Order: sequence, then C-alpha cells, then structure tokens
Amino acid sequence: MLHVNVVTPDKIFLQEDCISLIVPTLKGEVQILSAHANLLSQVIPGIITLASASGQEKQFMIGEGFLEVLENRVEVICDIARLKSEIDFAQEHQLFDSLSEELKNIDKDSHDFKRISGALQKSIASLKLED
Repeated sequence: MLHVNVVTPDKIFLQEDCISLIVPTLKGEVQILSAHANLLSQVIPGIITLASASGQEKQFMIGEGFLEVLENRVEVICDIARLKSEIDFAQEHQLFDSLSEELKNIDKDSHDFKRISGALQKSIASLKLED
C-alpha cells in the first residue's frame, strides 16, 4: 500500500492510501506501486490516476512540480491540482482558445512564450478530464 500526499501552495489537496499511482513526469508517465524504488522527479501538467485497494480509480489534473517516492510514501508538490468537478469546461475551452491564439504571435525565445505555453499545458491537462 502507498500513502499519497498531493500538496499545492493553497492546501493539502489529497491524502490517501492506494495500490498504484500513475504520474506525468518529464520522462513520461511513471507508474508507482508498493515497494517502488526511491525516486525524485519533476512532474509536468497532466493527469494523475490513483487506484484504491477497492479497485476504484480517481483522476485529477496537476500542474508543474515535483514527485518524491520514499518507502511507500509518495509526495507530489505542484502549483495546481484540480478534480474534474472543480473545472468549468466551457470556460476552460475559452481559455485554451485564447492562449493558443496568443501563443501564435509571440517570439518563441521570450519569457511570455514560456509563461503562456505553461498555462496552455495546464489547460490541456484540465480538458483531458472532460467526458
């Protein structure tokens, strides 16, 4: 069994025991099971999938941050985490369209490009939870 904590600057988003966890990292998705090797990794905007002992799956989006696995404890520290129920998908589609349009007109080497690109990645992650 794994004990998972997901923490954002605002709150402790999740504290839960589970049997597996799939997390988006810079090197791709990582599945973490009980007795996983110690790990420290950067996480990217995407979907975390958590499987409980009863077999139920829970999914939520995260932004950028870090993942630490140490002795069946998993810590995810990220700038944002949201459940599907917390997302206004109509508003998220508008944000996606606006950011995509804005990104077209910005120099790829500018600080604004990186900022807008990061926001766009978080919007994409949120939209992945839409049915």
